[in-house]
Amino acid sequence: MTAACPESRYYAPPLETIREEAARAAHGHFNILDLESALRADVYCLGRDPLGHWAMDRRRSIAIGDEAIWVAPIEYVMLQKLRYYRDSGSDRHVRDIAAMLRISQDLVDREALDTWLTQLKLRSEWEKALSSD
Repeated sequence: MTAACPESRYYAPPLETIREEAARAAHGHFNILDLESALRADVYCLGRDPLGHWAMDRRRSIAIGDEAIWVAPIEYVMLQKLRYYRDSGSDRHVRDIAAMLRISQDLVDREALDTWLTQLKLRSEWEKALSSD
């Protein structure tokens, strides 16, 4: 794939799949998997989604070993998971959100989250996530 994610250590979809996902107007997505630990990075492509642009403006840099990577705000990840829950019905997404809140609730900008919950009409999905803990 690249020097940053050598195929011997990581799984990523073929480059043509990544390009297809990146070209979507909305909801482009793929995963990168660390083969040793089985940890997965969800990669959401920006597209023309206002939520994605909001998240890009609020991304932050974190250190991983000697490297720094950009990550989306936690609110964005939770909102995306709520969208996927609404679309798929998979409880895995609400369980993930409950775990995120247990571990990182001090990182959540509740005002921004509340604004987006209303704008995206995800309030009932949010209530389900809160009750799934």
